[in-house]
Amino acid sequence: MRNRGLYLRHDYTAGPTIALPTEGPIIWRMWRGAPTSGGRTPFPRTRPRRRSR
Repeated sequence: MRNRGLYLRHDYTAGPTIALPTEGPIIWRMWRGAPTSGGRTPFPRTRPRRRSR
């Protein structure tokens, strides 16, 4: 969790969290898009994962 502040200070954007199925830490997705004339590219859309059969 301490790393999150560092990344946010360096122009990263926090995305949706990932909760592990076991007891583990919450994972914060971070994104710093490519620079563009209007800022940075936005955080990619999250698509639901398909379950394999």
